[in-house]
Amino acid sequence: RATQTALIVFQHMLDDTGKPLGNLRFVAHEGVHERGGENTCDRRRPLRDLKREFPYVDYSFIEAEEDPTWSASRETQSSMIKRAYNFLLWLRDRPEKEVAIAAHCGINFTMLNAIVDCSMDPQLAAWFVTAELRSLRLLWEEPPQEEGKFIDTSNRILG
Repeated sequence: RATQTALIVFQHMLDDTGKPLGNLRFVAHEGVHERGGENTCDRRRPLRDLKREFPYVDYSFIEAEEDPTWSASRETQSSMIKRAYNFLLWLRDRPEKEVAIAAHCGINFTMLNAIVDCSMDPQLAAWFVTAELRSLRLLWEEPPQEEGKFIDTSNRILG
């Protein structure tokens, strides 16, 4: 569903066949997958189906054919945080300076509450409504280790 939303939002940047114009790229990344497990609506479709339906999306960063976060139980919050954190590290090292992230509200909320410091504009960390767009600028700073902001159920600092 997130891929469909991205293509709808940016349809003005696609030609009549759905191919992105100019240097625009659509890249899928498992790091911004919605919270996995339990809820069928959050399960990613098989990679082969996605590639067939969305031929102009780059799926080279998706390794597994089936959804790796899918199970009978819900993905833990700490797993989701680590996955989103690794995505942001990947994004930091990308050459692009302006990107749009099309993702579901749960992963967006997690990124903006558990990883990104939104203290200068707390409204950025509010829950997302359907099809909501937010614009923000990320500054990449490494916090001192002892300033870990979130802990897991064993009181270990995440990060």
